[in-house]
Amino acid sequence: MKKICGILGLMLGLFVFVACSSDDIENPYAQVSSISIDSCSVLFQAAPGTGYVALAAPNGITKVVSEQPWCTATINGTMVSVQVEENSGMLGRSSVLTIYSGNDYAQVTVQQMGIIFALDVLSFVSDNDDAVTLRYSMKTNTDVAITSNADWLQASASGNTLVVSMTENTTGHMRKGYVYYTAGTATDSIPVIQYDFDKDIAGSYRLFYKETADAAEWHYFNAVVSKDSISLPDLGLRLPASFDKSALSINLQSGQYCGRFGAYYIYNAFQLADGYWTAYYSSTTAWGSFDYDEEDGIQYCMINESTSTRAFMGISLIACSSQEFNASTDQGALANLYSPVLQKVAAEGGAKASFRLPSLRQAK
Repeated sequence: MKKICGILGLMLGLFVFVACSSDDIENPYAQVSSISIDSCSVLFQAAPGTGYVALAAPNGITKVVSEQPWCTATINGTMVSVQVEENSGMLGRSSVLTIYSGNDYAQVTVQQMGIIFALDVLSFVSDNDDAVTLRYSMKTNTDVAITSNADWLQASASGNTLVVSMTENTTGHMRKGYVYYTAGTATDSIPVIQYDFDKDIAGSYRLFYKETADAAEWHYFNAVVSKDSISLPDLGLRLPASFDKSALSINLQSGQYCGRFGAYYIYNAFQLADGYWTAYYSSTTAWGSFDYDEEDGIQYCMINESTSTRAFMGISLIACSSQEFNASTDQGALANLYSPVLQKVAAEGGAKASFRLPSLRQAK
């Protein structure tokens, strides 16, 4: 004869099914089993846990067998104590306990959830150099180990909250660290950025570039970065731009008027892979995110992404005969800035590089 007690799903609740069988009886459900299960507590979180099965058996509990090694059970009078190890994976798992009483037995399905760790944030960003403490809601069903990699950065878990603290930033540049977390077998890191745009981002840069896509030599123009432009004082031009503080990026729109150069009206356009460019369209955006290299002490921004389906290669400054950007006014490129990189100039003068103003090339 047998009796079955099963947990049918993580959230479906506890259902007890009673059945008995005998070789002599044609209908296996015609008799009542001699085993009755009073209650079960066998649904576990990912962390190690202890549950129980309470039952009544006329012949007592004679043996308990677990289907999986991570789930063990011991007999304690009319109770079966159930222990589960930590489930360090992301998937749930189950094991069947078979509880014997003489020739009868009951089966109980033990279920354990996988690791849950949810933090709805891609990065921790403070757009202020003041000391600050940030708190983020965190959902987890297991212990989480939190560490950081910088002395100015502290992080810890407090209940369902992740706490990130930064000391005052007095470095004169943006700074970047990481918060590392481990939840079961899941290990990852989240960047932490602290900056003040006016103090740490805006200011004097050099806009390094190559004249062709496969050139080895670098050149540069002096540049001044603000929230609404990248100015090129060597050329007397201004590239309209916008600053996205959530991505710490400077964004450029194609087909924008940049100013006069001699008798010419200058517009920007984007060079794309396979010889394509944005020509006279203004629907494409290109951007680069600011970063700081601790080892070399360099703050930079590689402008290398765009909304085009083709890979972004560089910026062209197109000379036009009037303040209109179209095929009839296009007189060719004043300069092609391939692989453009902004590098901030340090107070003491910054990096050294050669400088050459390309000559105006007429369209063929």
